[in-house]
Amino acid sequence: MVLYDPIQINDEVTLNEMIEGYLKQTLLIGLVTQWSSSSKVVLSTLEELVRTSPDEIVILIVDVDHNDWARKRFSVDSVPMVIRMREGQVAAVSLGSLPIRSLAAQLRL
Repeated sequence: MVLYDPIQINDEVTLNEMIEGYLKQTLLIGLVTQWSSSSKVVLSTLEELVRTSPDEIVILIVDVDHNDWARKRFSVDSVPMVIRMREGQVAAVSLGSLPIRSLAAQLRL
């Protein structure tokens, strides 16, 4: 199954279930805000990354303005932040909006 559309996450229980459910896939968590133009750019870049990647990539999106638990859990000081999870653990982190190749390199995709 290939998921092209990011999945909005609004609570920590759902995030934990998704992390557990996608242990074998590449899982990216986008920590964003609605007001940030950089967040909009990174969302677009993530969607393009999913469409062009030969691997299955699942994207979860968390608006940290409405989900303070995520800001605390991932120590978010600035947005956007993209986290690559591997087997339930943080494997790589990218800050800011980057071109697709730079983002892929930073996340080791």
